[in-house]
Amino acid sequence: MQLVRFKLTDGRFSYKVNIWTDDIPNFDIFFKDDLQCPIVIILASARLCKFLGIVEIATLPSTKIYINLEIDYVLRFRQRHKFELVELRHLYNHPHCIVDGTPDHAIDIAGTIRDIERVGFIQTHVGQKNFVRFVLFDGSVSVKVTVWDENIVVLNQILENNFEEILIVVLATMRARLFLGSVQVSTTSNSRIYINITYDPILHIRQRLIDQGYVAPVNPT
Repeated sequence: MQLVRFKLTDGRFSYKVNIWTDDIPNFDIFFKDDLQCPIVIILASARLCKFLGIVEIATLPSTKIYINLEIDYVLRFRQRHKFELVELRHLYNHPHCIVDGTPDHAIDIAGTIRDIERVGFIQTHVGQKNFVRFVLFDGSVSVKVTVWDENIVVLNQILENNFEEILIVVLATMRARLFLGSVQVSTTSNSRIYINITYDPILHIRQRLIDQGYVAPVNPT
């Protein structure tokens, strides 16, 4: 038996999940960097437990696990929770973009990447944290973005290859704050990055950039 750990979220709340399984390949989808949509998982007959005030979910021998079922409930859930994109121009007056403190609500945004930097790092009280900074542009407004730690691996295909087309990314479950008149967005532990997915708002952003004569930039060397 091997242990698979991940966070499960319904868009509002997150829980840690511990799955004991003999079928690790069944979970390969969790480790792919080119997902076209969020994963929806159903845990039937799982166990809830509370440890040090934190609620966790664990499997039992009788637990059944279903991933991305093509049933009405899952399709409706995926549609409802796929993305709630906020246009970049609306971030400056958005209630979830705050000036002071830590944002307590997440947002989804989309655009093309410009001025991407190489991986940097800083030392914190919990050890080294890696980050990548870039500018997200949707054809009308630009915002500064910082991607931390585990989400950096998704950007490797952009860092390591020249742009052959306009890449549009969806940054899901991000935190936004207003600093010195500029919006700054950063990833959270629940953030995911999707690149060039087939999704109507993404197609609209790409077409807007094409209509403007936008040319994909060359990566830094």
